[in-house]
Amino acid sequence: MRQGGDGPSGCVGGRKDARTRSSPSGIAVDPPPPGTLEFMVLMAVAGWGKEVEARSVYDIIVARTARRLRLASVYVTLDSAGKKGWLTVRTELPRRGAGGWPRKIYVLTPEGARVLVDLAVRLERFWVGARRHGLVAKARRDRAPRERGGAEPAAGYE
Repeated sequence: MRQGGDGPSGCVGGRKDARTRSSPSGIAVDPPPPGTLEFMVLMAVAGWGKEVEARSVYDIIVARTARRLRLASVYVTLDSAGKKGWLTVRTELPRRGAGGWPRKIYVLTPEGARVLVDLAVRLERFWVGARRHGLVAKARRDRAPRERGGAEPAAGYE
């Protein structure tokens, strides 16, 4: 049995707001921002426009990042984002006589858009600091010889 409180989150009194959680000191803090794949999934859904299927989200991520990933991981991440309130999920049945499986259609919610904007602001603050300290220019210089078939980049940039 879990100990530590009487609320559903294990904190005394439970959650007061779905967007905040209690720290061990009892102070309300923001939930953690989305991880890398969650961020890419939300950006793909937002960039598509109105509504999108999982396979299209997968194709967008692979095309824009040249990154290998499993389609199943995109499905899991889409479902997780839906449970967090970042996406709405609608199931469409196949057309009569067409056969096939039902399709899940995903749409970014206002909460999902807020999460993306918040994360973009946080990332921009880090980029400003990185530029100020010359880390971006150093990373580009270290990467250039490797792209021309030269030496490997300095440790810490891959």
